[in-house]
Amino acid sequence: MRNLGVKVVKFIIVFSIVMLYHGLALGQKNDVWIRYHDRAKNLYGYKDLKGKIKIPAKFEKYFTQADSFYNIISVKEETLHDYKTYYLLKNGKKVGLDSLYILDYAVDCESEGKIRFQNKKNDRIGFLDKNGKAVIPAIYNYATPFYNGVSRALINAKRTCWDEKEDTLNCEHLAWKGGIKVLINDKNEILADSLHNLPDNINWYSLKTNQADLDTSIWFTIKGKNGNTYSFIDYQKEFRHWFDTEFLPALKSTNKESLKRLFFSDLQIESLKLGTSNPHQKNFNTFVRKIVTPERFQANAVKEIHIMNVDLMFMNSEKPIYKKYFDACGRHQKEKFPTFLITIDYYIKRKEALTLKSFPQVDANWKPSEFDINFELDYQERFEFLRTSNGYKLVDVEVKN
Repeated sequence: MRNLGVKVVKFIIVFSIVMLYHGLALGQKNDVWIRYHDRAKNLYGYKDLKGKIKIPAKFEKYFTQADSFYNIISVKEETLHDYKTYYLLKNGKKVGLDSLYILDYAVDCESEGKIRFQNKKNDRIGFLDKNGKAVIPAIYNYATPFYNGVSRALINAKRTCWDEKEDTLNCEHLAWKGGIKVLINDKNEILADSLHNLPDNINWYSLKTNQADLDTSIWFTIKGKNGNTYSFIDYQKEFRHWFDTEFLPALKSTNKESLKRLFFSDLQIESLKLGTSNPHQKNFNTFVRKIVTPERFQANAVKEIHIMNVDLMFMNSEKPIYKKYFDACGRHQKEKFPTFLITIDYYIKRKEALTLKSFPQVDANWKPSEFDINFELDYQERFEFLRTSNGYKLVDVEVKN
C-alpha cells in the first residue's frame, strides 16, 4: 500500500508539471495579438484573437513588421513632426528608444524570448529579453537570432566598405572585416571561437554535446572551449542523403499510400499537359508515373541537375497549413524548416556556335567551355522540398510535360 501511495504521488506531480507546461504554452498561443491595417490612416495596430483592439493603429508599416505580437516587438510610430522607433511590450512599456536592429530594411523579430537591439553610439549588437531587459550587452559586431539556445556572433571586427575605394563615412554598403566568429549561449558564454568554414545550412536544433560515433556523412563537429565538442546536422547533406536513399527508391513503389507520404498535402504541380493541380485530389497515378520518376532526376550530357537552399515562397504564409513554417514577422523559419530546390536544366544545341567575344567578361580569368559555346538552355524544371516535422516533403513542382 505504501508503494502504491508513492506511485500515486509521483503520478500527480508529473501530471501537474505536464499540465502546467501545456497550460503555459497554450496560454502564450492564445494571448498572441495580431497586426491589423487601418486602410483609412494607412497605419497598423494590434488586435487579440477575438478581434478586440489592444493597440489602435498608429504604427508605420516598414519598421512594424511583426504579424504576431507575443511579448516584444519593434515599432515605428509617427509623431506630429517626425517619428520614433522603439521596442514595445504588451503592457505598453517602451524600451530601446532609437535602438532598433535593422538589416536590409528588415527589423528583428522575437526568437526564443529575445530580440536584437543596436547601440548606435558604439555600433554594436546586443539582446533584450521578452521583458525588455538587456540580458546580453551590445558588444557584438553582428549576431544571429537564438536558435535552440545558441547564436553565432562576430566580435572585435572593424567597419569597412564593400567598395574599398570609399571610406565608411561615404559608403553605400557597410561591412565588417576581421574579428572573431564565436558561438554563444543565452547566458552570453562563449562556447566556441575561431569558427571558420561552417556549413551554410546548419540544423541548430540537432545539437549534441561531446557525442562520439556520429554519422559524419551528415554531421559535423565544432571544437569548443574547455575540451567540449558541439555537433550539428548539415541540412544540405541530410537532404541529399534522404533524396538518394529514400525519395528516389520510394518512387519505384507500387504502394500508393507510401508514395503519398513523400508529398506535402498542399502539393501544387504546374504542367503544360496537366495544368495546375493537386495530385492528392486527382491525377495521382499520372503525376507519379509520368512526372515524378527516378529517370527524370538522372543527369546526362545535355541535362544538368542542381540542388540549392531557398526560402519558402512568401505567398504561402497566408495559408493556414503553412503558418508554422513562418515566424512572427512572416519570414520563413529556414533554420528549423529548410526548403531545398532541385532544378533540372535541359540544353539544346545552338543554331550557331558563339564566339568568345559573345560572352560578357565578368572575370578576366574566366573562359567559356566548349559546352557553353555550342549549347544553350532550352527550359528548366523545378522540384521544391520542405523539411517538416515528419521529414522532407515535396511541396511544389513545375515541369514542361
